[in-house]
Amino acid sequence: MPMQNDWRHPLAEKIREQAFRQAYEEGFKEGLIEVRAEGVVWILGFRGIPVSDAVRERVESCYDPDRLALWQDRAMRAEKAEDIFDDRDLTAPPPPHPQ
Repeated sequence: MPMQNDWRHPLAEKIREQAFRQAYEEGFKEGLIEVRAEGVVWILGFRGIPVSDAVRERVESCYDPDRLALWQDRAMRAEKAEDIFDDRDLTAPPPPHPQ
C-alpha cells in the first residue's frame, strides 16, 4: 500500500494527530497569554488605577503565562500600575513604622 496515495495510512494518521495536538497546544497557550495580559490591564483599570502606555506595552509584550498570572495577582493589590513589576511580596504586611 503506497503511503503517498493513502491518507489513512497509520503513519500518516499519527503525523496528523501529532500536528493537530501541537497546533492545539500552541493556540491554547497563545490564547492564555492574550487573556492574561488583557486581564492585568483590565484589573488595574477596574480598580481605577491609570495604566500608562509603557506599562501596557510591557504587559502586552510578555509571553510568559506564569509571569502574567503573577502580575494579575499583583494588580489586585497594587497601589499604582508599576507596582505589578515590583519583586517585593505585595501580600506581606508593610514594615512597622519606627517609633
